Amino acid sequence: MTLWTDNTFNVAYEGQVADAPSSLNALSKIAEGDIRVGLLLEQGTSHNQVAPLSALPVLDDDAITATPLASAAAAVEYDFGDFDGVVGANPMGVCQRYTLELNAHADWLDSVGQVIYEEPSGAEVAEDFLIPAGGGVTLTTDGIGRRFKLITLPAQGGTNGTVTIGTTPTAYGLNPDFFHAVGVYDRMATPSDTATVTVDDESKIAVLPKGRIWVISETAVTAAQVALGGADAYVRMVTVGAAVRGQFRSSPAANFAKLPGAKLLTACDADGLSVLEIGR
Repeated sequence: MTLWTDNTFNVAYEGQVADAPSSLNALSKIAEGDIRVGLLLEQGTSHNQVAPLSALPVLDDDAITATPLASAAAAVEYDFGDFDGVVGANPMGVCQRYTLELNAHADWLDSVGQVIYEEPSGAEVAEDFLIPAGGGVTLTTDGIGRRFKLITLPAQGGTNGTVTIGTTPTAYGLNPDFFHAVGVYDRMATPSDTATVTVDDESKIAVLPKGRIWVISETAVTAAQVALGGADAYVRMVTVGAAVRGQFRSSPAANFAKLPGAKLLTACDADGLSVLEIGR
């Protein structure tokens, strides 16, 4: 006769869907690379693929405008059709600050310009920037954006001033249109005593773009945060030690980006399991 030596059981597993309605939202995809379930995933090469989060992009000083934009004696606006950089007018997955590199020329006058861009959630932001007399500076936006939309240059001394627009990952966020799914734990295919589950490259994987799913939070989720509707969810973007990109925490920190609209709903200790709601 076999005797049970341990009558404890896990409340949940990383990547396990938290309720029946959420399971109806799961989608079938193909893994592009080995994927650990329970982590935030990014769009793969094709529409039916998902992949682990990539390393952060590097500074690209002409990502928006490969061809510099010129000043003029009258106010001038530049928009989508003028943005010919590698990013140009396209939305970015990893949202970043924008850089404005002004050449050194006497045509630049002491004045105020304006840029308009979309922040990670999609809301439009208008931000003023100071143009110094003579130019010769690189300016950086205060906020982070997912899509650059417009730049207005006030009247200058002539047409010899130029501005090149780029991106810099000195601060970053996530565009939910690109990062919107968590890999799902399949309890029919995985032994229940497995601590972390990895789906092999080119294998089928279920992902959850909307609903509630159990994830590991690197920091505690407190009862006070839960009482206020949950803690904002932040996603690790930089690998440190044993920590992996795509894991979550309940407060802002270096190497993490906020996932717009996502909440950690249940209390847990650091490195404990909490229910994540995504796709609100």
